Amino acid sequence: MDPPLKEDIVPRPLSPYGAGKLAGEGYCQAYAGSFGMHTVALRFSNVYGPFSAHKNNAIPNFIKRCLRGEPIEIYGDGSQTRDFIHVNDLCSGIVLAIGAQNVAGEVFQLATGVETSVVELAQLAREAVGGGGEVHFEPGRAGEVYKSRVDISKARRLLGFEPRVSLAEGLALTAEWYRDNWATVGS
Repeated sequence: MDPPLKEDIVPRPLSPYGAGKLAGEGYCQAYAGSFGMHTVALRFSNVYGPFSAHKNNAIPNFIKRCLRGEPIEIYGDGSQTRDFIHVNDLCSGIVLAIGAQNVAGEVFQLATGVETSVVELAQLAREAVGGGGEVHFEPGRAGEVYKSRVDISKARRLLGFEPRVSLAEGLALTAEWYRDNWATVGS
């Protein structure tokens, strides 16, 4: 599916995890319609920030590798893109959705609407850490989404959602947390 992703595009999950999330959205809509429950389904883009040491995705991996002086590994040519949202912005969106009126049964995308390539992300991570290893390219992974960017106009319009943390600022905050907690997350 070509970006931008929108709430009205019918999802076609490729994994049981994605199918479960889609089923949850259906239940939320059904409970809102049948019982008047104030339900809202939120679709998160790529979330990052402090306390993410347990995650095994690009940002935690890039920051940890930079702090160790190890090479950053990129799978594919690095032109793949993602829409990264800092956890602070995500939490703001969740709070807005909880307090919103007249949105029962709705689905909202919470993201930034900004598409960033993996190569750009690696450079920003190196800058946030203040150095780091070289970038090494590995063969691409089968089934990986190539381009990802989200249209957040519905969340802006109905929730008043506006992401405020730039990727460079968010990476700097995240790298600072990793440095401060390196004794427990450095492995």
